[in-house]
Amino acid sequence: MLKDLRYAIRSLIKRPGFVAVAVITLALGIGANTAIFSVVNATLLRTAPVSDPNHLVFVFNGPSGSVFSYPDYAALRDQNNVFDGLIAWGGITASLNSDNQTDLVTGAIVSGNFFDVLGVRARLGRVITTSDDQTPGAHPVAVISQGLWQTRFGGDPNIIGRQLVLNGNNFTVIGVLPAGFDGLQLGITRDLYVPMMMQASMRPPRAGYSGEMNPDLLLVRGNRWLYCVGKLKPGVSAAQAQSSLTLIAK
Repeated sequence: MLKDLRYAIRSLIKRPGFVAVAVITLALGIGANTAIFSVVNATLLRTAPVSDPNHLVFVFNGPSGSVFSYPDYAALRDQNNVFDGLIAWGGITASLNSDNQTDLVTGAIVSGNFFDVLGVRARLGRVITTSDDQTPGAHPVAVISQGLWQTRFGGDPNIIGRQLVLNGNNFTVIGVLPAGFDGLQLGITRDLYVPMMMQASMRPPRAGYSGEMNPDLLLVRGNRWLYCVGKLKPGVSAAQAQSSLTLIAK
C-alpha cells in the first residue's frame, strides 16, 4: 500500500493541471452536497398577487432548481421553526372533459396550505385548504384560474359545484382564482389546482420521469418532484432558514 501511495504521489506531482481540476471538481461536488439547501429570495413572487411577498423564499434541495420528495417536504414542513408555512407543488398536465369537449390543460398538485401561506383568496367559491389534503383520494376537488374560467367556461357564474372529468376521474370545482395568479414559475401558466392527496389520479407514475415509477409518489423518499416556497417568520433571514433546514436534513 505504501508503494502504491508513493507511486500515486509521484504521478500527481508530474500532472499538476490534472490535480488542480480534480481537486476543484471534488470541492464543488462536496460543497453542493454539504450545503443541502439553498434559500433564494423569490423575486418572481413580487409580481404575483400574493400577500407579504417580501417574506416568501424559494427553497431548493441542493443547487438552485433541485426539488424534494413528499416525505422530505413533510418533514421540513413539520419540524422547521423558521417558516410561518412551507408549501409544495408539482406540475401536471391533465385531460379536461366537460360539455363533451376534451382539452389538455396545465396545472399543479398543491399542498393543503398552498393558498393560505401565499395569501391568495378565491374570486369565486373557495381555495384548497388543509382539510382537503388529509387522506389520499378523499377530496377530488379543483380550483381553476380566471383565464380557464373565462376561455373554457365562458365566465359561467354557476361554475362552483360543477363536475369535471380530469384524467378520467370526477372532480368538483370549488373555486376560481383572482386575475393575475397563474402559478409560481416564470413562463408556465397553471390553470388547474388539485390537492396533493389526489396524486394517484392526477400524477400517476410514468416513464421518462426519473424515480417516478413507484405507484405512490407520496411515500417514497427517492421520488423527488416537488417545488417548495416558504414564508419566513418575522426577523428570520434567508441564511438563518438555510442553516436550520440543513440541520433538520442531517
